[in-house]
Amino acid sequence: MQRPELRGSTLPSRRGPWRAVAAISSTLLVSAGLLAAAPIAASAATIDGAITSVSTDKTSYGYTERVALDFEWAVPDTAEQGDSFALQLPDQLKAVSKATFELPAPDGAAVAKAVWSDKKVEFTLTDYVETHDGVHGTGFLTAQWDHSKITDTTAPLVLDFGGGKVVTVDIGDKPAPPAPCQTNCGPQSPRTERGLYKAGSWTDGEYEGTRDAKNNIHWWVELPGNPQGFNGPITVVDTPNAGMVIECSTLVVQTFPSLVGGTPRTPVDPSRYTLDCNEGGFTLTLDRIGPSEFINVEYKGTITDQRLGAYGNNVKMTIAGTTTEKTVTRKRTAAGGNGDGYQSVSVGDLVWLDTDRDGIQTVGEAGIPGVTVKLTGPEGTAVTDVTGKPVAPVKTNAYGLYSFVNLPILPAGQHYTVTIDRAASADALRGLVPTVAGAGDDRASDSASWTADSTDLTVNQAKDLTLDFGFVTPRVSVGDYVWLDGDRDGRQGEDESGIEGVTLTLTGPDGAAVTDVAGVPVAPVVTDAEGAYVFENLPVLPEGEHYTVSIDREASATALDRLEPTIAGEGDAERDSSLWAESSVDLTDDGDHDPTLDFGFIEARVSVGDYVWLDADRDGRQGDDESGIEGVTLTLTGPDGAAVTDVAGEPVAPVVTDAEGAYVFENLPVLPEGEHYTVSIDREASATALFGVEPTTAGEGDLEGDSSTWTVESGDLPHDGDHDPTLDFGFAALELPTLPLPEEPQPTVTPAVTPAGTHLASTGAEVALPLGAAALLLLLGAAAVLIRRRGVITED
Repeated sequence: MQRPELRGSTLPSRRGPWRAVAAISSTLLVSAGLLAAAPIAASAATIDGAITSVSTDKTSYGYTERVALDFEWAVPDTAEQGDSFALQLPDQLKAVSKATFELPAPDGAAVAKAVWSDKKVEFTLTDYVETHDGVHGTGFLTAQWDHSKITDTTAPLVLDFGGGKVVTVDIGDKPAPPAPCQTNCGPQSPRTERGLYKAGSWTDGEYEGTRDAKNNIHWWVELPGNPQGFNGPITVVDTPNAGMVIECSTLVVQTFPSLVGGTPRTPVDPSRYTLDCNEGGFTLTLDRIGPSEFINVEYKGTITDQRLGAYGNNVKMTIAGTTTEKTVTRKRTAAGGNGDGYQSVSVGDLVWLDTDRDGIQTVGEAGIPGVTVKLTGPEGTAVTDVTGKPVAPVKTNAYGLYSFVNLPILPAGQHYTVTIDRAASADALRGLVPTVAGAGDDRASDSASWTADSTDLTVNQAKDLTLDFGFVTPRVSVGDYVWLDGDRDGRQGEDESGIEGVTLTLTGPDGAAVTDVAGVPVAPVVTDAEGAYVFENLPVLPEGEHYTVSIDREASATALDRLEPTIAGEGDAERDSSLWAESSVDLTDDGDHDPTLDFGFIEARVSVGDYVWLDADRDGRQGDDESGIEGVTLTLTGPDGAAVTDVAGEPVAPVVTDAEGAYVFENLPVLPEGEHYTVSIDREASATALFGVEPTTAGEGDLEGDSSTWTVESGDLPHDGDHDPTLDFGFAALELPTLPLPEEPQPTVTPAVTPAGTHLASTGAEVALPLGAAALLLLLGAAAVLIRRRGVITED
């Protein structure tokens, strides 16, 4: 039975929190690879020193007076189900009762079960210790003096309970025996009548109903009797209280004729009564109680709830309409106590330097010491631990580990939140920023940014050791493309390809050399097969400061041979081009990347031309009113008369002047200074176009308006877009020979007709007339050619 004043009392945990701290610390060190995990043996153990104090209810006792003992106990958090501790009585005491009892928790669950063995009571821990920390409690029991061990009552008794628990008391002298009877000392007359009586006892004696599983309490009912007897019917209704049942098979009804001790008892003839019995009680109906007849009803019961410590029984008897009732309670000797503990959870565990920047904890990555983290509960509330203390911020240790222990369990769906105190951690995290959060699919190895919520923590010793925070040195990058601008529009086209092998250099603000975040000087980079390049791991820069990327022209001479920058600044920065060098945008935050530092190039190409004309005034200069000659075929050769291939790799074919006499050779490769292209008129192919004309005077005046004869060299064409339009050819109509004018005709004398024959008269025009006709035809032909070339021939 528990004392009401002790039920639910608690003791502060002496060692409870340390197991949680040790367990979490070990777990964290194992997760960090600093300790090797070791299996824990699971065998029952005896816990020494669990009894922390013992006291008696008094300091002075009578010789036969019982002693009430109180004690306190606590077990370490390493205790397991099946482990035990004991209270050893000193020699001077022995147990009044050896009944087993329990030390229950506030919710009624047994924390430990007590069993006596001689003068020692042993407490075996239940599974309560598996789900609680800081398990402790109180106990009490009743002892009596073992006078076989007490030889002297004149001196104080020193009661040694072991482990330094000593109590000193006084005990009175043994009482004197009663004086011998002096009067009326003969035998007394026996009683002849009695009333209704109810009583009970333990079937196992000092174990008080706890030793045997069944039939461990004995009850009996004594029906009234007298010399006159009682007429029936007589009804007896017996009902046990909770915690016990009747064993009907043990019930007997006995009769005996006298109350003198030792009078034999015999069963009542079953024909005299009816019996209705079950676990919850019985009803007995008797025909009568005869004169001087005494009837007892006895049975055994089985205790179903050993924790009660007291068991009651009620009997009602009705005779001639009068009901008499008796209730009896059988109590165990006072012994009991309580146990208690707390259920706690914890969270942690690591703040680390994520050197590979993948957001995942990797072996070899170091923790960051000195980071301050704080804890809040659901909805940001402050947290009080299971011992009633406010939970203060903690700092990561030398390994970057932290933990919050002894936290109350939370209902499902509610969580703790761990937050890095940025101000308090400024020194520890100087120059660092959070790594990528939520990488991978394992909470135990990923990272959170500045704050993290726990999982559900609904059972004792639940731990969420996944609240980790990774940090990186902030870095930025720039890039990214050098390409061949095929359509020469200054914009990156989908079908335009990169240029491999271009060397680029990086400088910082004010042209300073750059050192990356690892302290290594940033070297030049070379574009890959796709024309891509990147400068990575660069320190962030303050707002307004920039990196500059430049093409190393000398180192890139081969890659950029015969290429020149395309148009710069066409459209948005992401797809346009820069000329040889470009500065980045602001790069102030980790991960910033400027991919707009692109350089487009075009294949350098040149051209030559451009005119074949009819030099009407034959002055060797192109006149405003002089027209071109259509259909003249021209060919192109390179230095040393070599055939020419254009920038697309195609052979350069002859060209023919258009209706305006214009021609051009385009898409020609640039030539080094001092080397030239040569344009020649293909005379054979141009015979028709140049019929009746001949080259005009060459080299008259400036190149822009003069003429060449059949062939001419270009000027230097070393740059993209160079064009030599001075390769012109003038032609003049062939000059006809001068013919003499016919002489003035003289008067003629008609001779007389002679009979000798007929003759024409002499006019003097026998030669002149045919020559004049021929000259006229020649001039008309030349004029027709000229008119045709000028396109003025019309048809009516």
